[in-house]
Amino acid sequence: IKGGDTASCIVQVRPDAVRLQATTSYNRIKLKWTKSTYGAGYLIYRREAGNGSYQLIKKVKSRKITSYIDNKVETGKRYEYAIYAYCSINGKANRSAAALLQVRPTHRAVTVTETKTNYKKRSVRLYWKSMAGADGYIVERRKAGEKKYKQVQVLKGNKKTAFTDTKLYRGQNYFYRIRAYRQVDGKRVIGRCETVRIILQHI
Repeated sequence: IKGGDTASCIVQVRPDAVRLQATTSYNRIKLKWTKSTYGAGYLIYRREAGNGSYQLIKKVKSRKITSYIDNKVETGKRYEYAIYAYCSINGKANRSAAALLQVRPTHRAVTVTETKTNYKKRSVRLYWKSMAGADGYIVERRKAGEKKYKQVQVLKGNKKTAFTDTKLYRGQNYFYRIRAYRQVDGKRVIGRCETVRIILQHI
């Protein structure tokens, strides 16, 4: 460049990739991601895990929108998502690296709302709230010192939301998990769980 001449250039900024996470229930997947600094929006692709190519299911036209609910999913199937931030530079599309995530829609964890122990009868009664879409519940238990849970009862029906466990040992620590399940093609698709600890002791 000589004298007072000036030069200009165009810097093409590739949108920064987002970080992706998901929460599920038995019939939907909610995707959430971080906001892209340079993107104008987001492209959401999906496929069944290991099956064919990705298909565009949503074009989000604002970088401020950072979540999407996919209602077109089936319980127990695995889905793979790819999300790109995108922008347009001189009429040409430019997109980030993909944020990838594999998700399987299942029931959320069942939360035990109340427990009652009977020291004399050596029993524990567990209560929880019914979960929409559940075909039943599985009760699992382990004693302190044991590594694996044992299935102690299968309750068929959405409204069976209590269970009494008997013939327990006094003074023993027990850990329980309640899992909602949904019957799909003759198989149980079992949901996530939380753990509740109970000590059978005299009060």
